[in-house]
Amino acid sequence: MKILIRYFALAASMLLMVTVQGQSTWTVPDAKKKTPNPVKPTTENISLGKNLYNQNCKSCHGDPGKNNGLPLTPKPVDPLSDQYQKQTDGEIFYKMQTGRGAMPNFKETIKDNDKWAIINYIRSLKKGGKTAEAEATSEPAVASATNTDTLTQSASSASGNKMAISLTIHTEDSTASIYLSELSSEGKRIPAAGVEVGLYVKRTFGNLPIFGDDIPVTDANGVAIVKIPQGLPGDTIGNLNLIAAVINTDQFGKVEATVAASFGVKTPIVDLTEETALWGRSKKAPAYLLITYFSAIIIAFGTMGYVVKEVASLRKYKKTV
Repeated sequence: MKILIRYFALAASMLLMVTVQGQSTWTVPDAKKKTPNPVKPTTENISLGKNLYNQNCKSCHGDPGKNNGLPLTPKPVDPLSDQYQKQTDGEIFYKMQTGRGAMPNFKETIKDNDKWAIINYIRSLKKGGKTAEAEATSEPAVASATNTDTLTQSASSASGNKMAISLTIHTEDSTASIYLSELSSEGKRIPAAGVEVGLYVKRTFGNLPIFGDDIPVTDANGVAIVKIPQGLPGDTIGNLNLIAAVINTDQFGKVEATVAASFGVKTPIVDLTEETALWGRSKKAPAYLLITYFSAIIIAFGTMGYVVKEVASLRKYKKTV
């Protein structure tokens, strides 16, 4: 019996080793390897790819270059590693499209152009990749900034045109560049000029406009520059949730992008029950409110005591009569 158990254990171990080895080798058809990337690696698309990577890929593959992916079998490959980077764009797209084992199938959940944008972002991380081409094809007003935080979001307009807006924060001069683009009839993305856009700070009960009385309008390059005021209250670490949006939603639909920027004043969270206010606790309630409250109680109980005394007097008067 012991020999039989050892035999089955050895067979199971060999099967597991064969399975793991088979999973570590993922063969992509030659025709799929040669599939070219149809999406140009512009700054806008690379930013979009970064956002999509953080949403869909980072949880397994980890931070690029840090090799901190999930400890699966086989372990997800670091996108910045030579093993990953030596793949063709077609190979990476095929694996994202089909999935295998712990790798999800993104065929239906991520649009094809968005998958190519993720690949552009991954390529931009490697020195000598597509970064130079991206800089050459990007919009000058947006790409010229340094030390920036960028997030790009797209939305479909009411008229059926694909509008996209990107918000770039320039820390060196406290300004924001809003870039608006749309798809032409040929399917190419072109600047959207002459469109009113706004810059807002997200608040609990609505968005606070910070572009002044003059509504920003995109120029011929599709860009509008907005100065960010100083001294705006932020969160506990001074971050502001800035929102760039197209104002005329009736014509273009809801098109907006959001970026967290450290331009605000650090604002600690205040427990309203610990302040001297109407809604404060008894120790923090205003003095006039406490005086009024206790005076009302004294008057109420005094009135009841007076009524009881008078009723007792009536009974005494009745017995006398």
